[in-house]
Amino acid sequence: MALDRVDLADLVDLRSVIETAALARAAVAPDPAFLDEARAALDVMRRPGIAIADYQEADLRFHAALVGASGNIAMHLVMLSVRGVLARFMVGTQAAIADGRKRLESTTAEHAAILAAVDGSDGAAAIRHAREHILGSLRLIDGGGRRS
Repeated sequence: MALDRVDLADLVDLRSVIETAALARAAVAPDPAFLDEARAALDVMRRPGIAIADYQEADLRFHAALVGASGNIAMHLVMLSVRGVLARFMVGTQAAIADGRKRLESTTAEHAAILAAVDGSDGAAAIRHAREHILGSLRLIDGGGRRS
């Protein structure tokens, strides 16, 4: 895929569509192995003093695992492709944020809410939490989510 040439706002739109559709499916009939993977990634994000790079890698694994939990292989493969491009946009983002550690804590809480909604078979809540999280991430990465 030629995702390297796509602007950030378009990638985030694609991610939002894929991830929310996947969460709705995962809330109904999740693949337990992928949910275990998401839980493991969340556990990594909760480690005190985690390095930013390690946090960001766990963050990307968390989202890819949730999409994988949908059971839709095509969605998972596309998410893995998008994940790689988004990782390049994320480099240095947390380090540039004055309250980076506090932001990591709030991001981790957002992740926990998404996973809890999926675990609770509440697709609507999972979608709502994911949209808020994804839009918040775009604002951090792109300074407000402006289209270039």
